[in-house]
Amino acid sequence: VDLKNGSNRDDQRDSADSSNDDILSKRSESLFQLENLIQEIVHAYPQATMKQDDQGMLPLHLCISNANASACINERVVFLLIISNPAAVRTRDNFGKTPLDMLLERRSTVPGVESIISIMNLSTSMVDNIVDSVKVEAAQECLKVEKRAENERVASQRIIARLEDELGDEHRRSVKENASAEEMRKKISAIEQELYVTRKKYDSLELDLDQVRKERDELISTNESFSNQLDKEEDVAIEIKRKAADDCEEQNRTIASLKNEVNTARAMVEAIEHQLRTKFTNEQELTTAVQKLKKKVISLNSNYEQEKKKLLSEVERLEQEMEIFQRTADELTVKNAAAQERNN
Repeated sequence: VDLKNGSNRDDQRDSADSSNDDILSKRSESLFQLENLIQEIVHAYPQATMKQDDQGMLPLHLCISNANASACINERVVFLLIISNPAAVRTRDNFGKTPLDMLLERRSTVPGVESIISIMNLSTSMVDNIVDSVKVEAAQECLKVEKRAENERVASQRIIARLEDELGDEHRRSVKENASAEEMRKKISAIEQELYVTRKKYDSLELDLDQVRKERDELISTNESFSNQLDKEEDVAIEIKRKAADDCEEQNRTIASLKNEVNTARAMVEAIEHQLRTKFTNEQELTTAVQKLKKKVISLNSNYEQEKKKLLSEVERLEQEMEIFQRTADELTVKNAAAQERNN
């Protein structure tokens, strides 16, 4: 029985140890993941390690202030925060405490802080060394800057002396230029006077030119009116010629008709005379009839002559009108040619 009880106790002890090992492995795995997450955040955004909260605390302050007897300080996280921001070990919060001061206050209550204190002391000494080296470099740089400034001051004095000499030369040159400028102003004044006289002449010429342009425009207008009038009169002359030709043709037709009528009348007289000679045996009656016919022929001849005179007089009148229109057209042509010569 004792052996059985002892074996059961050993089995219980082994199972408890294995469960504790599982819990520790899970915790270490979670802690490792958390450390990797903080590392990724610091690498992605290193400025986060320089941000202070409303109490002036940096992430390094917060990492130390949250430590207690049951929650130890993670050395890897502290190392990441110091590497990303070495000046954090000397930064004070609103209460005037640095992360090292807070760590020293928790020295008795938080286990495993000695290594972190040594890391911070080492970081502090490194920061001091860096600050000292920066100060030395700054002092050396200041000496270089002062030396460079002294050299530049000497060079500036030399440049100022040279500029003063150049300024004196420039002043003497400006005096000469002022004298030449005065002479130039006098010449410009004379030229302006000549230009004023020339402008007056130019204005007078412009007025004359305007007058000539007006006369030219008037001549062009007169020429255009003459041309229009000439065109109208040419049209009238053409119409008159056409009417005269039509009247002449009509008169020729009338004369031809009258000649035909006369010929017809003569033929009728001859026929009537022949009929009378055959029809009437009495010579007295025949003589009377012949005399009547002769009187009729004489009357027809008289009418023919009168109509012919009328037609001839009408033709003469038309020819006179044609001559008048021709003379008018010639005069207008001469006036048009003279106007064009004046325009040219």
